[in-house]
Amino acid sequence: MEAPHDALDPHLRDALAALADPVPRTRDIAAAELGDRLRGGSLTRAAAELVVSRLVGRTVDEPDRSVRESALHSVGEACIDYAFPLELFLPLVPCMAGMDPELLGHTLCILGSTRNPAAAPLVRPFLGHADAWVREEAALALEDVSSSPAGA
Repeated sequence: MEAPHDALDPHLRDALAALADPVPRTRDIAAAELGDRLRGGSLTRAAAELVVSRLVGRTVDEPDRSVRESALHSVGEACIDYAFPLELFLPLVPCMAGMDPELLGHTLCILGSTRNPAAAPLVRPFLGHADAWVREEAALALEDVSSSPAGA
């Protein structure tokens, strides 16, 4: 899954490096820039998986809510043009119970985009969430993962 860093263009390498910057605003800008690079499907599959993996990791480890939101938004955008395996998003699952409704909704949409039935038990608990939008996103995600064969 990991593309060698020397196979990435310098701008993409710089944006990935900036995800670890000590300044939250720099990390936020890097996450958004990576989303721009993912949009349109112009990266190789290996490069896209590397970028999404780093954005998921940033989401899990990030103390700043704005950076988490930018990272998840970029991942969600990438799911429009790329088909990613569920395993790429599993690090998000332990964080879901503590996410605010907006971030949780994005995460549910991302899980649904995998179209993998194995995501159903990860999504189903949120059908009864207190927030109506989260319930709606959970229902849509469950529909997506229930209507497609695994690995599709």
